[in-house]
Order: sequence, then C-alpha cells, then structure tokens
Amino acid sequence: MFPVSILSAQGQSDKARVVMEEARNKLLELGGTEQAACILYDIGQTYGHEPQTALPLYEQARSEFISIGNRYGSLRCLASLGASLSDLGEYDAAQSALEEARLGFIELGDRYSVAYSLFYMNRTFSGMGNHSLSLVKLEEALELFTQIGHVSMMDVCSEELLESAEPLGYNVLPNEFTFE
Repeated sequence: MFPVSILSAQGQSDKARVVMEEARNKLLELGGTEQAACILYDIGQTYGHEPQTALPLYEQARSEFISIGNRYGSLRCLASLGASLSDLGEYDAAQSALEEARLGFIELGDRYSVAYSLFYMNRTFSGMGNHSLSLVKLEEALELFTQIGHVSMMDVCSEELLESAEPLGYNVLPNEFTFE
C-alpha cells in the first residue's frame, strides 16, 4: 500500500496531505505537471467531509488538467466539484457541473464515472426537493454500477434507493415497491 494511503487509512489525513504536497512540489520542479495535477486532485479527495476546502483544490487541478489537454482529469475534477457543490447546498451549480461531467464521461466511455456522476446527481436533485428525478438518477447509477460489478456502490445505491422512495409515499418491501 502506498504510504499516503496508509496514513489516510489510519486517520492521519494531515500527515498524508503534507506528504502529498511535498511530492507535488517535487514533481512541479521536475516538470511533472500531469502527475502534480493528479496529486492536487487527490489532496482534494482527502477533504471529503470539508467540501468548502476541497473546492479550490478541484478548481486548480481542473485548470491544470485543461492547460495540458487532459480531458479525463478535468472531467474527474468537474464531477468532484459538482459533488462538493451539492454537499454545500449549491444545487444548480452542482447539477450543471455533474451533467457536463456525465456527458463527457459518456463520450470517453467511462461507465464508472458516468455512474458516479449520476449518483451525485441523485443527491443534488434530492436536496432540491425533486425526489422523482432523484430516484431516476439513482436507479440509473445502480444499473451502471451493477453492470460493471462495483459491489460496494451497488450496496450504497440500494440503501439510498430504499431511503429515497419514502418521501414519494412508497412502502418499500424486499424486491418490490407498493404504493400506499
């Protein structure tokens, strides 16, 4: 396991960030712009529960990916920006970023990232109070995660699907929906 991953797994995110920032600085000195942008994105990922802190890191990483012509990297940053904006309650901006990322991932053929974008679109629409559209996006995400065999995200989607059905008046029973 990579040392930064070990530190993060041990709950030592601050130490992991320091190591990652040192590696990023060294890569920039050596001209490794793409790798440095990847590390900046990863630093943003360590702020999962602090979206306001992650946003500028994703924006900077996206700018760096765009400057070197790395579309996939810029789309990953855009999807993470959308997820963070959703977490902050900035639903219109989140929906726009996630939709743009989703369309880009479709063009690139990356079904996992399409599913990820749909998953966060579900949360965005739910936050907006549009539970019907939220369910549609969540079902689409679940279908893609099932197709690619991503078991942990299948479980997360299934749990959220059960929770999301309640505001619509559905009584969710195992393997079926019944309207009350």
